[in-house]
Amino acid sequence: MPGLVVLAVERRRPPAGAPPPIRTTNQTTIKTIHVVTSLAPEQATPERIAELIRGH
Repeated sequence: MPGLVVLAVERRRPPAGAPPPIRTTNQTTIKTIHVVTSLAPEQATPERIAELIRGH
């Protein structure tokens, strides 16, 4: 039976044109999204959640 998994995902985007790996945090965009899924906890791996978010 599926469970309920609730989590927050934080995505950080460096400023446009910033050369990796040197990036200044005072210009970084940080976006937090909240996720609710009916996947069972053992199915809601970080890799699977990232795959689902990217495919959305």
